Parts: sequence; structure tokens; C-alpha cells
Amino acid sequence: MRSLVYILSVSVLLLAACLRTGAREIRTGAFFSPDGLGLSLQFDNDWGDEIRCVNLYADMYGVYSGRTAEAGFVASYTHSYILKVYDFEYSRLSMYAGAGFLGGYVHDYESGMFSTTDRALRHGRGLVAALACDLGLAFDFDRRVTVDLSLCLAPGLHFRRDADSGTTIISAYRRGFISALLPRLCIYYRF
Repeated sequence: MRSLVYILSVSVLLLAACLRTGAREIRTGAFFSPDGLGLSLQFDNDWGDEIRCVNLYADMYGVYSGRTAEAGFVASYTHSYILKVYDFEYSRLSMYAGAGFLGGYVHDYESGMFSTTDRALRHGRGLVAALACDLGLAFDFDRRVTVDLSLCLAPGLHFRRDADSGTTIISAYRRGFISALLPRLCIYYRF
């Protein structure tokens, strides 16, 4: 419970810092991915060529397949640059890429996919600290709705406590590479 309060406190501070930057346009919406479900905020700069994005979501690794009942928590921030814009009569398509950071309290990848007693997740959740590399497409529609489709590579470290020995195990965050293949869909309302 303390970790949840800590993550939410840090998230609120990040959001407050982003709001003070004088964004030209603010988008708020829902985050959907095989990785998890949550909230997302985007801020454009004054010139409209940069996007800052904050995602807060429940990490659902192993929950959908029944391998665990414990969801994790993730907060990420990316600063992306718009690479190309295509303007249409009633919509706009933007291609962007950027980097930032990702942190949370999550499960890391373990082999096996489906729900059987011998395939339950063996390791508990742990802290993750990673670089977040984002690549995506944003579809801005005339009705103040934006649909964003992206991929995120997150190389980093995973810290967890071994239940048997009580030692802290530090390993590469393998899911940061695997989940780069999983698309993220965000549906925003623009203010």
C-alpha cells in the first residue's frame, strides 16, 4: 500500500510539473495495451513540434492469463519530437519518436503463457527503472478526439527480493524488450 501511495504522489508531482510548462494543447484520455490499462496525458509545446506524455497504468502481466492475481503499477514520462505531419481536410496524422523514463512496481517476464498450476508466476513483483523509447502515430480528428497508436521499448533494470533467501536480485528488465512488440492505444480528448 505504501508503494501505491508513493507512486501516486510522484505521479501527481510529475503532472503538476507538466501543467506548469505552458502547454499549447492538452490531451487527456485512456491507455489500453496488452501490458495494462490506465490514464494518459499529453502536452504539446507552443510550436506544436514536441509532445510530452505521462502514462499511469495498472500493469496486467500475468493477470489476463490467470498466472497471478497481482497487478503492478507503472508511471512513465516521454518527451517526443514530431517527425512528420500529414494534414487532411478534417484530420491530421503525426508521426513522432522520443525518449523518457519508466518506473513502477511490476512482475518481470517468465516463460510459459497459460493458466496451469505449474505455470504460475514464481517470482514476486519488484521495482523497475527503465529508459522509455516511444515511436507512434497520432490521429487528430476535427471533433477534438485524438487516437494514438504507439510502441515503447523500455530497456532497464528490475529489482526484486527473493522470497527464499531474502536477498535483492537485480536483473535486466526483459519485459521492456518483449513489450516493445505490443501496441499501445490511447484515446484522448483535446482541450
